[in-house]
Amino acid sequence: MYILKSGYDNILFLVYGYHYLKTKEFNFHDKKIIISARKTLGKIIADSGMDIACFKPSKYNIYKRTHNDEWLVYNTLYNTMVRLNDKEYGKLLGKDLKVTKDLVTNLVKNGLWIPKKLNEKSVYLSMAGTYNKLNMATSHIGFNLTTTLRCNAKCPYCYEKGVRKINFPKNKVTALLNFMESRVESRKDRQVVLNWFGGEPLINKPFISAVTEGLKSRNIDYSSYIITNGSLINESLIRNEFNDWNVKNVQITIDGLKETYERVIKRYAPSQKFTFESLLDVIKLFSGTGIEVHIRLNVCRENRQEMLQLADLLQLKFSDDRNITYYPAFLTGIGDDLLPEEKQVFVKELLLSIKNPHKMNMLGRITQVPLTRPCMVNDPNSYTVDVNGDVYPCEHRVGRKEHSIGSLDYFDEQVNKRRAKLNIPDYCKKCEFLPKCCGGCCANDETSDERCMIIRYLISAYLDIIAEGEN
Repeated sequence: MYILKSGYDNILFLVYGYHYLKTKEFNFHDKKIIISARKTLGKIIADSGMDIACFKPSKYNIYKRTHNDEWLVYNTLYNTMVRLNDKEYGKLLGKDLKVTKDLVTNLVKNGLWIPKKLNEKSVYLSMAGTYNKLNMATSHIGFNLTTTLRCNAKCPYCYEKGVRKINFPKNKVTALLNFMESRVESRKDRQVVLNWFGGEPLINKPFISAVTEGLKSRNIDYSSYIITNGSLINESLIRNEFNDWNVKNVQITIDGLKETYERVIKRYAPSQKFTFESLLDVIKLFSGTGIEVHIRLNVCRENRQEMLQLADLLQLKFSDDRNITYYPAFLTGIGDDLLPEEKQVFVKELLLSIKNPHKMNMLGRITQVPLTRPCMVNDPNSYTVDVNGDVYPCEHRVGRKEHSIGSLDYFDEQVNKRRAKLNIPDYCKKCEFLPKCCGGCCANDETSDERCMIIRYLISAYLDIIAEGEN
């Protein structure tokens, strides 16, 4: 047995501590629970007497055959990855009852084997639910602020079709600031994280300045990031306004190479004179600024091969800029979804083409701790506010009042607290990737798209690549 990635990153012991020590007060860095759980785990191994009948394979094991007839086993709950020979693999599955003490210890301590009485799914979901109910899902208060629903691009896949295209009104800024202050008044840090969202958020720059100045006057600390098409960014804006707004991250979407970007997707008015080359120049302006730029590569059936070429171009243009990274995202709501196997093939090709894996900013999610919520929908500390002053659980529903959970004028705390309750479909609960997505994107239910997040395909493709490259 060769351990490629050890499970000794505390989550295994947290699971054992939560289940066997019967504690409901915990966090992912509670050393007292970890120490107690280590002792519990050691006792379980000792009491088993090396009897294979005491254990079962974890339901979160993913098995991959290598080209030299060995096995990779990756566990999505414990972030463990090992390589087994055929005999060890057979013992793991219970086909061979003759096991050594060392093998039992390694299989159990890396989470590949678990006690038969342990229901991992129930423990994981219970931990996640408790974590959310204790309002520990995030360490900050987050606001997704819709500066405007107007946009200078005409992307055909926009999920804001049919909503009224207006700016956030000036006469509601005070109400917004009052609402934001009410969220932090009981907190010692008085810190918030802002996401400027649209439409194209930079169409309404005065609103952004009014909010940030208002927060300063109320002694509320803030940092911010912005989701933008990049067309209204220039060097002066980065040097001045972005500094005032304390912008730390920028997300810019690219949907293809020059022809696709300009004529098929963005379709800016000729008077704007904003081209594909203009966008690359804008991205380059962030080099050395300390502001992170995350380039979202929107992928669909029609452009998937072109996006591989785009990734090559981005590597060539920004290989020396450590703050400029990119990641793939599969388009939803377009009625022509790629099949799961097609998505995995694309991601695998993308990973193989990347010369510097650090430029793919989502690879770190492979080894992150299991999610306790899929996204901001289940985070009572995260609020999305649209141009009408309505409050939503996520930005996918702005402008559609029937999905709101309150407004700046009236907000029910009990309704908000109920957001912490996880609502995961049964088919997701049966999936071995559940700890990595916690049920995925519920907004995709409305467009008949799968809930799965990109992490599923990153893990699958990454395992394929490792398995095929084994010596």
